[in-house]
Amino acid sequence: MSNFIIKHLGVLEARYVDSTELFELRDSIVRGYSIAHIYKDLGLNEALRDSINYLKYLISEFVLRLATGKYIDGLAAELSEAIPNRLWEIELDDFSFKAFLTDIIGFWENMLEDGLSSDDAEFLIEEFATLFNVDLSKVPALLNKIRSKSVTPEEALQSVLVGLVVSVGGVSPNVSN
Repeated sequence: MSNFIIKHLGVLEARYVDSTELFELRDSIVRGYSIAHIYKDLGLNEALRDSINYLKYLISEFVLRLATGKYIDGLAAELSEAIPNRLWEIELDDFSFKAFLTDIIGFWENMLEDGLSSDDAEFLIEEFATLFNVDLSKVPALLNKIRSKSVTPEEALQSVLVGLVVSVGGVSPNVSN
């Protein structure tokens, strides 16, 4: 896979992300999700706590590599209220979760090539909302942008990444820079 130059606020940064690394992170996240879900179901609370920390670290690393820097004011607080369950409490099959993370990576790659529209942005947000049982009516900062067709691909991706972070209870303090 090729390397991509990350664009922030219209300025090219000298930061590279290897898409192979993203797919490896995706696979690790899916495994971490599965392990946490199993520990939760078995009531192994200490093991669950450890697996949650690992999952939080993996999600943080994934988000760090894909972050766009295009935030919607108030979104994190609204998503905190709108996401009803933590990731390991959501009933997802591994295939669906892996497909969703793959869609995020594909969206990011297409975004870097300026190949996305507001309809694509809306689709990614709706996919996230469906998988994570998010009631978008509780997220007016995002819903208003969707309804007015003004949500940009960068805002959509950042919104989904913020949602992933919220779903694991925040970022890991051990994330790399």
